[in-house]
Amino acid sequence: MVFLGRSKCSFTSKTSMVKIITDILFEEELDKYLDDAYEQYGQKCVDHWQKGYEGIIKRLMLFPESYPPVNELKGVGILLRGAILMDNFKIIYHYDEDDETIYLHDIWDMRNNPRKLKMRFNQFKHI
Repeated sequence: MVFLGRSKCSFTSKTSMVKIITDILFEEELDKYLDDAYEQYGQKCVDHWQKGYEGIIKRLMLFPESYPPVNELKGVGILLRGAILMDNFKIIYHYDEDDETIYLHDIWDMRNNPRKLKMRFNQFKHI
């Protein structure tokens, strides 16, 4: 079953030179949430996820700094931003202006304790 037509490496846009690269953690989390959505709610829910995800990607390609910083991750060393997906999830990313590259690092379920998010980033050091 195919959920999203996404590349494991990067996305590019015809209107922008911005690249989007996904971390392994991001890919794993996205796959986990999509599998869960399919098992609990069916393909229609997965399609809704895809539509929201594609909308975020399109916006990032045009305006990479348009989403606000993630306050819980201010002390990590780089400016991490968050795009809300499906009301309860936040795509954590940062934009490297020099390389014109957006790195998608994680998807966080915002219903969890924010301290867990900071601990997760400190533990994995995947940035």
